[in-house]
Amino acid sequence: MASDFDIELKDAVPPLVLALDVGSTASRGAVYDAHGRPVGKRAKVPHTFTTAPDGTSEIDPDQVVDEVTTLIDQLVEALDGTPVAGVALDTFASSMVVVDDDGAR
Repeated sequence: MASDFDIELKDAVPPLVLALDVGSTASRGAVYDAHGRPVGKRAKVPHTFTTAPDGTSEIDPDQVVDEVTTLIDQLVEALDGTPVAGVALDTFASSMVVVDDDGAR
């Protein structure tokens, strides 16, 4: 959804920041300029969690990695070679469980 604050890449003031949000309903991404204005298009990959009667809520970590990779690819492609100076990431990290390749916590 566009707003009055969205600007085209040609009007962006560097440095640019690529922002990613892994949330409870989707992973989202956008690029912002030095004035905090969204540059160009935003990207979104919807997802759902698997829930259990005991309140457990899980999502496949590989799925989240694929979603974030997709967002980065889409947003960087739209920049057509314009450099990104930083990346911001917001997640539901307080409820994430980190596991190794064998699935051990």
